[in-house]
Amino acid sequence: MNDSLLRPMMRVAADENDLFKKVQGRVVVVPRSQNPDWLEKTEISIGQEIERVERYIEEGEKPLLRTRKAIQTGSYFGAEDVEEMGPEALFRLQNTLLHFQMARKRYRYRLHPEFLSWVRQDGLPRFMTLTWDSPDFSISVTPDPSGDSPQHKFDIRPYLHPDLAVQYVGAVKTLLKLAQVSRSSSVGISARFAGSIPLTTKRKMEKALESGLFDTDHLYIASIGPDVWSMQKTPRVKKDPIVFGGVAGPGNVYQFYMIDIFDPTSIEKAAAEMYLHDFPGRA
Repeated sequence: MNDSLLRPMMRVAADENDLFKKVQGRVVVVPRSQNPDWLEKTEISIGQEIERVERYIEEGEKPLLRTRKAIQTGSYFGAEDVEEMGPEALFRLQNTLLHFQMARKRYRYRLHPEFLSWVRQDGLPRFMTLTWDSPDFSISVTPDPSGDSPQHKFDIRPYLHPDLAVQYVGAVKTLLKLAQVSRSSSVGISARFAGSIPLTTKRKMEKALESGLFDTDHLYIASIGPDVWSMQKTPRVKKDPIVFGGVAGPGNVYQFYMIDIFDPTSIEKAAAEMYLHDFPGRA
């Protein structure tokens, strides 16, 4: 894996001592070290702060993030001129804890699924998303004869987590227009992944399964779609993919972490640079 493709959201100098930086008005946790011992100790500190916020919530009080001065004297979770309600602070801290836990297990890179929404000039998707047990991808649209938008039907296979499926809304709208213009009862596109997955990647996939960290119902492969989408046949795609999986975070909000990427195309490189964030990513 080429780490140059996995550009961190921010870089920190080797002598960086502050655990926090304010980025675009948001508080972002910045690792000053990737040493396992440091990660473990910081994870413990995050857990202690979570307990503190939980106590505030139980007592019906409004916990405030501490000041910059408090950070410099050892208080981990604080920032200047920032104030949070208890549930908001708790959710943020729990998400941060998840990122550190994943980093300790060597899953450093969180993948934001927005890249799946990219479409080509014809309005059809650049990427197709597959599950580990299915090499086929398809989108079909059935317009309602009355033209009533809520009654239009569409289907994406395989079943994707809603946060992934929603990325294909643009492609669905394109297919709907094609169906309406051609007065077809339904239209659809499909493709099959026929590439080979390297043995090293297969081993990483096996380790991800064995780790117990990932939801086994949400393990995916994202690959560039075929050069030409066809409505009459299913083209075969052999381009190398991005392998990733879903993790149920606080409030059952899913985060997606990269498991491997190999021989990426220029489009996949662009997706990685824009949407793959080094841990712990956005707070």
